[in-house]
Parts: sequence; C-alpha cells; structure tokens
Amino acid sequence: MKKFFISALIITFSYLTQAQCPTERYLNNLFQTDTLKDIIYGWNTKASGSGTDTLKLDLYLPEADALEKRPLIIFAHGGSFYGGTKSDGDVTYYADQFAKKGYVCASISYRLESIIALSSLEKMVKEVLRASQDGRAAVRYFRKDAATSNLYKIDPNQIYFAGSSAGGILAIHVAYLQDADPLPATWVSWGNAIGGLEGNSGNPGYSSQVQGIVSFAGAIADTAYLQNRDIPWIGFNANRDGTVPDSIGYPFGLPLLLTLMGSQMMHVKSLQNGTFHEYYPYNGSYHPPYADSLPSTWDSIESKTAYFLYQLLACNTEGYSGISEPDAFGQVAIYPNPNQGSFVVRCVNSSSGKWSVYSIDGTKCMSGNYESADFSIEFKSMSGIYVLETIDANSGKRSLQKVQIQ
Repeated sequence: MKKFFISALIITFSYLTQAQCPTERYLNNLFQTDTLKDIIYGWNTKASGSGTDTLKLDLYLPEADALEKRPLIIFAHGGSFYGGTKSDGDVTYYADQFAKKGYVCASISYRLESIIALSSLEKMVKEVLRASQDGRAAVRYFRKDAATSNLYKIDPNQIYFAGSSAGGILAIHVAYLQDADPLPATWVSWGNAIGGLEGNSGNPGYSSQVQGIVSFAGAIADTAYLQNRDIPWIGFNANRDGTVPDSIGYPFGLPLLLTLMGSQMMHVKSLQNGTFHEYYPYNGSYHPPYADSLPSTWDSIESKTAYFLYQLLACNTEGYSGISEPDAFGQVAIYPNPNQGSFVVRCVNSSSGKWSVYSIDGTKCMSGNYESADFSIEFKSMSGIYVLETIDANSGKRSLQKVQIQ
C-alpha cells in the first residue's frame, strides 16, 4: 500500500511541476514601471443623455520586459459612481505595484452620474449597468489589441478585473451579471434602454469575460448572480463599513438606493456553490480597509492579492485546483502558496477530517486533524515541494495539493 502511495505521489509531482511561473515573477517587485497616459478605449453617451464621454485609460507596464504574453489587471476607481478618477491614489498605487511584479495594468475612466440623480433607484441601477458596460468595453479593447496590433503584449486568456468601492461593484458585475440572470423586469427594461449588459462603449465582436476579480470593498446586487462558478474572486471589506455593506444593506444606509450584498454574503454563496474565492473581513469601518492609512494594511492587501492571482495564472494552474481524482471530495485551496512554512487550508466541501504533509519520496512529515473548513498549518521544514493530503471525515474521500515551501 505504501509503495502504491509513493508511486501516486511521484505521478502527482510530475504533474505539478510541468507548469512553473518564472522565478519570483508575479509575487515580488522585479521591474521598474513604464506609464502610458490617456489611451482612448471607447466612447458612449454621457449619463445625462446629452453629449459623448470619451473613455480613457492609463497603462502601467513592466519596463524592459521581454515576455510576449503578460497577464492583465484592469483597475476601476471608487467614488460612489459620481466622483473619482483613474488617477486616484489607491488604484494607481496598486496598478504600479503589480506592474512591478510583471503584470500589465490599466486604470480606467468610466461614465459617472450626478450625485442628485443617484437618489433614484432607476438612475442608480442604470449607472451600475452603464459603468459595467464601460468595464466590459475595456476588456474587449485589450482582446482586440491582442488579436490585431498586439501593442501591449497581453495574454487575452488572462484578464483580471480589480476595483475599489464603486469600482469593485463595477468589476463584480462585469464578471457575474449575465442576460440569463433573474433580473427584475424593470431592471431589464432600464438596461435595454441604454444598450443592454454589453452596451455600446466600443470594441464589439470580442469577449468581455474575465478570469478573476479583486474587490476592495465592492458588492453585488444579488448573490444569485454568482451561479457562474468559473470566475474566482478575492474580497476585502471592513465588517462595519457604512458606505458599502460587508453583509447586506443599502449604500450609506439609505433605503432609497439599491440593496447590495457585500463580500460576507458573496462568501456564503460561494461556499454553497463551490466558487473558488478568498474573503478577508477587517475589523472597523474604514472604506476600503486600507483607508486606515496603515502601511501594514496596504501591504497585507497587496500580498494577499498577489498570492491569490498567482494561483490563477496559466503558468501555475494547479495552484488552486489541485489534483483531480475520482474520489476527491471537492475544492481545496492553500494560501499563500508558495509560502515560508505557515499557510491556511480551505476545504470547500469538508468541515472535518485528517491532513498529512508528505515529502516527494512519500515520507509523512507531519499530520493532524481539522475541525473546520478553514484551518492553519505551521510546517517549518526545508524549502521544496511537498504534498498536502486531506481526507474528509464523513466520506473518506481525499484530495491532494502541492505545497511549495520557500
């Protein structure tokens, strides 16, 4: 039996080591940043209905980078859908930081409504849809470039969307809101009046699908839209956020506005339907959490986001999906991964069982029991690649995951 398990581990390691990201790239800052300003990605009618808004983006690129296909992160600023710009400090900071890690990053403008108009439910719903139309046009813009002039050398199969506050709401609805979703009839009518979900902001004929979402205090109108399980997300919210609720409520606590479901509610729904995600609630009321201005909060969010996205990259596809086995009990996530011996394990469909860490030769290095879906492991050992085995207490089924100790 032991010989069989060692053989299985060797096969597992052979599979896991086939795809490797360049050393340190996407996790650490390796580049200086080149910036291109005010690139036009589309046009559309202003929110007022009179005149045209020219939609622009600023691009942040890793300087002197020879890679021909780079993953892209599109950032959308906050501002309650009536303010903010693509030059806001938080989105430009994170765009610059992730460009230094090897991503191509874009900070976009999108159409805004007046603060007075947003007191109307119809106006607010239209504004969320309008902003999402612009976000979708930005995604299509980069896919069009990749298929034609290829100026930016992005990988059209690795496009991620990030946003702060209103920009987080925008990003989430770009990813999850679809025509087949159970929208109220009035919303469908309002959306059709301004061009539907895809809209007319430019670059038709290309897909607007994204491969992952980063939400800094964003939310969704209804977690029923999370039925698309193929788009992972990470969310950061303060548990007493009075601007965008972490659970369920109205923006700014105003009942006239659109009901929103924050990261906490998205977390509950994602656990139910198996959507891979990471949810980080912060104590307090800062909106977003890094508004506390503490460098440790900024750094923590950056690090967690870097490791989350690293798991999704094409060069590291096994990072969150693990090994597919006929008897595997479901999705198991490890983060951060790689790590320095301290990591968290999340079992989507198991709340109790046993875990073991094995070396490449099949030697059991460490083991224990878990009694919740999320648990921590302190594994202080030599750097290298190991395998984490988790066995569900109820079904006896197991999953295998690579763990990389640095």
